[in-house]
Amino acid sequence: ATTVFKWKPDYVMAAPLFDQAAMCFKVGGFFRDAKDCYIKSSESNERFGADAACAVALAKAAEASKSAGESKKEVSDLYTRCAECWGVNGDLTKCAEYYIKAAQELELVDKAMTIKLYERGCDLVCPKDIEASQAGAVPLQALEMMRHFLSYLVRSKMFSPAASLASRQVIVYQKMEQESSMAKSMAAVALLQLACGDVVAAEAAYLDHLGTSSYISSNECRLTEEFVMAFKQFDLDKLEAAKKMHLVAFLDRDVQGVARALSFSVPKEKKKKNVAKVAPPENKTPVSKASTVSLDDELSAIDLNMSETVEASSSEQPETTSVPITTNEQNQVNEVDEDESDDEIDLT
Repeated sequence: ATTVFKWKPDYVMAAPLFDQAAMCFKVGGFFRDAKDCYIKSSESNERFGADAACAVALAKAAEASKSAGESKKEVSDLYTRCAECWGVNGDLTKCAEYYIKAAQELELVDKAMTIKLYERGCDLVCPKDIEASQAGAVPLQALEMMRHFLSYLVRSKMFSPAASLASRQVIVYQKMEQESSMAKSMAAVALLQLACGDVVAAEAAYLDHLGTSSYISSNECRLTEEFVMAFKQFDLDKLEAAKKMHLVAFLDRDVQGVARALSFSVPKEKKKKNVAKVAPPENKTPVSKASTVSLDDELSAIDLNMSETVEASSSEQPETTSVPITTNEQNQVNEVDEDESDDEIDLT
């Protein structure tokens, strides 16, 4: 008991009074004073074990701090304390929700701490090693929390952890029978694996998802197939055609950006094959007039050469000299001709 000479603080009575004072400061626009009163209210509630009331007061203190224009680090710290109070109270969903809010405040300030807070919140409502049999216990709010975390990972170009998170979403959506959201998450898993450069993992994920009948008939499945085949075949034309498909609009906004930015480098062997298939270009270099000779000129040149050759050969032949025959030699020739005629025998 509290007397004149013995004073004992009464936290039970002080907590609501601090709340009223904070409300008055807030209405008057004194947000820093309102924040201080809410913090004192949370400390009073914590003294007598009212963890839920303590968490509510800290959440209001964080909002007042934000309105006062204080640093995002201070606002995030208040949300983190609020999440811890909800955890002590046993409400894991509320605890995860305020961890996500604390992470959102630090997105532009501290990347490492942001990821840590996001992971802490998502792991509370949907563990990394979750199985299909446990997915039924996941609250609906968890899907929205994981969507915020996935968006941040994609914007930060952290595609590998984003693909793992999307796989968790697939399990939860499949258990809740949300086929449209499940198909989007399945497509996101394969596309994020392609963004990581792991074509084998992307194809394995795509083939594994084909076991779901509702996914086979979806637009996301057709789109994923086009991207995976383009990467397997190193076909740039097919990849560009897939990027321009209207089915890309069925994906989540952040995943759409990933799909449209996908690219790969063609191997050298593939480039050589493509070059060999292309016919060599015609030589369109103009020929100078000096190099062009008409057919008549060529024929006349040939005749001239032949005539020169004939004249040269005739000039090279030896000249024959005539020897005069004497009278005695002529008489001897005549006698020989007479003897030959006498030797002929008449057989008739």
